[in-house]
Amino acid sequence: MNEAPSQALAIRALHDWLIDEAGFLDRTGLVLEGLCTRLLAAGLPLVRATAHLRVLHSERIGLTDVWRRGQVTRELTFGFGSEVEVIYRRSPIRVVHETKQRMELRPAEPDAAAYGITADLQAAGVTHYVAFPLLFTGGHLNVVTFATDRAEGFQPPDLALIEELLPALARVMELKGLLRSRRELLQIYVGRLPAERILDGQIRRGDVVETQAAILLCDLRGSTQLAIDLEESVHVRTLNRFFDCVVPAITLQGGEILKFIGDAVLAIFAPARAGDRSHCDQALAAAEAIFVALREANAKHVLPSGPLRVAIGLHEGRLAFGNVGSVERQDFTVIGPDVNLVARLCTLSAELGEPLLTSERFAAHAPASLRRIGEFPLKGFLVPQAIFAASSA
Repeated sequence: MNEAPSQALAIRALHDWLIDEAGFLDRTGLVLEGLCTRLLAAGLPLVRATAHLRVLHSERIGLTDVWRRGQVTRELTFGFGSEVEVIYRRSPIRVVHETKQRMELRPAEPDAAAYGITADLQAAGVTHYVAFPLLFTGGHLNVVTFATDRAEGFQPPDLALIEELLPALARVMELKGLLRSRRELLQIYVGRLPAERILDGQIRRGDVVETQAAILLCDLRGSTQLAIDLEESVHVRTLNRFFDCVVPAITLQGGEILKFIGDAVLAIFAPARAGDRSHCDQALAAAEAIFVALREANAKHVLPSGPLRVAIGLHEGRLAFGNVGSVERQDFTVIGPDVNLVARLCTLSAELGEPLLTSERFAAHAPASLRRIGEFPLKGFLVPQAIFAASSA
């Protein structure tokens, strides 16, 4: 890349691609892969590239896209914790964050041994590794790296080409990152279905959608006493342990978490497609998985007040799902008599000491797994309701 006219043309073509076509790619890894493919075609001897991006997420501090010549780009995510911090302290990425300057590393040189990545670079045949600061408009400093296996390493025109492209690369990476963070944060805090509706623009107050579903409500029993008996930090960890037993059990069976109601979890299972398990079978399997996960958690963590226990109600019916509230504060929530019924089942479960109760309509879909225990009056319902429990108490 020694001829100025050819370099100028390469920069122009790559810059145009970044500000136009790259913006339509789904994720940052595809942007990095597309850029590296085009840099190779322009004559830059790349063997490896990475993008290190900070993210706004409750469980992750950042993600790294890793491109290697001839391979599909991989995405790595990094959570919070001491192990990640140890890796970061020995990383060239930390140096760029602290200095806000370009950082170069030649793995064969003695001073490169101070960095944890050096062995991997040497194994890949890298002769020259360069990390560049990638500044986003929000003020966050991110990092992108490029490496070559050419014996003499990168030449000044090579690095100049990359630096010319960094502002455009930063803009498209920031856009992709913001869109991803928006989607993930909405899913974390309001659930997948509400997030999809919000992102689709269905946010008018009063917009409601009715749906048929199997409904599951799982309530932590004795939670008031737990709050009294445990220190606040221990209580929070205990609640998170409870949710870690409940949420994966539901999602792995195809359920959708709609609401956290204090220490209760409300979820639905949409009607199955032809040939799949019924939505009620999925809900019942999720309930059984919750009990298994709780038994395992209770065996590992013994509380002075005793093991964590739950009451689960299952029903099949219709619910209205939509945006309600005032002008200043709104919420996506679910309403309807069928939602009320599953809540009453949870209350009755605690009263009877039966960990799982279902309605008659739900039981009609899984008769072999359930036993009728009688008819019971439920608050808000004019006639007593036939109630079923798990076959094995």
